[in-house]
Amino acid sequence: MKKYAVLKGYKVAFKPDVVEEFDHLEDAQQFCDLMNKIHEGGNYAVFEHHEYKLDGAYARNPDLIEFK
Repeated sequence: MKKYAVLKGYKVAFKPDVVEEFDHLEDAQQFCDLMNKIHEGGNYAVFEHHEYKLDGAYARNPDLIEFK
C-alpha cells in the first residue's frame, strides 16, 4: 500500500474518493495542486495512510475520514 493518497471531497454527503496514491509526499502534493488548478473549485487534499494494530489484528475504517 502506498503511504499518501490524494482524495477528492464533495460538498454534499458523499464519502471522498481516492484519486491516486503515492509513495512520496512531494509527489502527492504536486498532483493535488495540479488537480485543484485544473478542476476549478475542486476539493482535492493529501492524506497520509495510517495502520494501527488492534488486539493482534489490523483494522481500517474509511468512514472516519471527514471533510469540512
